[in-house]
Amino acid sequence: MEDAPLVSAIIPSWNRENDLVRCLDSLARQDYPNVEVIIVDDASDDDTVDTLKANFSYVTVIEDTVRCGHFFRRNQGIVASQGKYLLHLDSDVDFQHEALVSRMVSRCEADPGIGEIGGEIPVHADVTDRAIGLVMTRGGYTRQVSVSVADGEALECDVLPTLNCMTRREAVEKIGGFDPYYEFGMGDVDFGLAIKRAGYRNILDGGCAVYHRASPGGRRPDVTFRYCVGRLRLMLKHHGLPKFLLQAGWDMLQVLWILLTWPFVRLGGGELSDLKRDGARFIPRAYAWHFARLRQTLGARGRNFLSPAEMQAFHKSKGGGAT
Repeated sequence: MEDAPLVSAIIPSWNRENDLVRCLDSLARQDYPNVEVIIVDDASDDDTVDTLKANFSYVTVIEDTVRCGHFFRRNQGIVASQGKYLLHLDSDVDFQHEALVSRMVSRCEADPGIGEIGGEIPVHADVTDRAIGLVMTRGGYTRQVSVSVADGEALECDVLPTLNCMTRREAVEKIGGFDPYYEFGMGDVDFGLAIKRAGYRNILDGGCAVYHRASPGGRRPDVTFRYCVGRLRLMLKHHGLPKFLLQAGWDMLQVLWILLTWPFVRLGGGELSDLKRDGARFIPRAYAWHFARLRQTLGARGRNFLSPAEMQAFHKSKGGGAT
């Protein structure tokens, strides 16, 4: 491709040395000629950084000594990058063919209205022929949509998983990057919705999707609680306080019903599903967490999380110093 615009591949990682090596080997087989690779390590305590420095000299490695979460790390990568296009990846993905990045760039160059393009092939769920993206339901939840991988189908969706999506730098800078306060879950939904709100279209493309292995490594033990917190933050930011309060009332009624019926379920020899048990444990905690931080969450919409002041403030809140 003549005059190929620079693509910045940004990969946050924590304790995924082997996954990251496999991902980088797959990325290196792409036929696109102009890619810079930035790995943002989230204070790994395995040999990730040493392995990268010893075997991948072309990779820019950003290190830290405190955990900050992968959305903050994505922002660090964005600030450090130079590309016209930003390729957001997770460390546990493999490219399905060698022209995938070239296809992404070609589509973006041909259509300036594209804000995000990509897709996930969830091989961890034994799916190999469909790529998935997300659309929002009227109730504010996400629902999967899919296209054929073999036929290279494409459709417009609301959100793409940031384990694999290419974005325009101008779009990302316009929305102020990722909201790092999600930390786990729903941050990519917030990101995609912000890009749509900025006037771009998000495209799920079967020919631009990657295989996602969903590695069990490098995950926090409290991911369910963090997901609940992320879901409520998304509701507050995008739907406001009235809907949040209505949803809180409904959710608490459901939790109360679970707690009242639990003894009878056990008397009958049954057990609660993991979903109901986790809901009763984590939903009240997640609401309490947000009620203590209402002002911060409601003020988050429209903030530029890529600004030096925002980057510094978040890093300091995690116990870090200057970024």
